[in-house]
Amino acid sequence: MITLLLFDGGGGNSPIERTLRRIRQAIALDTLEKAVTIPQLSQIVVATDDPAWVEGLTPLPVTVDLDREGEPFQFGRRLADLITRYGVERAFYVGSGSAPLLSPAQMAQVVTRLTIERRIALTNNLHSSDWVAFAPASAILPLAEVLPTDNALAWVLAERAGFPVETLPRSAATQFDVDTPVDAMILALHPQAGAH
Repeated sequence: MITLLLFDGGGGNSPIERTLRRIRQAIALDTLEKAVTIPQLSQIVVATDDPAWVEGLTPLPVTVDLDREGEPFQFGRRLADLITRYGVERAFYVGSGSAPLLSPAQMAQVVTRLTIERRIALTNNLHSSDWVAFAPASAILPLAEVLPTDNALAWVLAERAGFPVETLPRSAATQFDVDTPVDAMILALHPQAGAH
């Protein structure tokens, strides 16, 4: 069973940070629309701290899991909790601003590899991952505390869990993510940017 786990959250309260948050959420919506076309994905779980945003997700066959109010966010614990509660066997983790140029075909290739390999991690960047597909998902459970953010996920799987990690060939599709206003401006001009 392969599960897409899309995380959305944080970002600050300044006008620029709020705008970037909305842009990342638009990217996340594009990602979800691509994901629902991949039949090997048995479930899609969206983890977020924004109940207003999830109202726009209702037409999609996704499960929304809101962050617990008042509980400080720690990436590894949140990931481990979702893996446990949703019975995730094989995980495809994606951050909300990650992979805006990854095509449905490229996503499907990652999912297909995850389907056939017993133990593997596929990522865009071993040293600072924006998205990681890995199996078995349970391998992350004892490592949750060493993952304050998603950036080290692929590295921790390689170094602490002994996973073979494959980095997809470097391209705009595999490397580009939106962290800054300049990233958003570049994406807006790209011909393969999503509809949202």
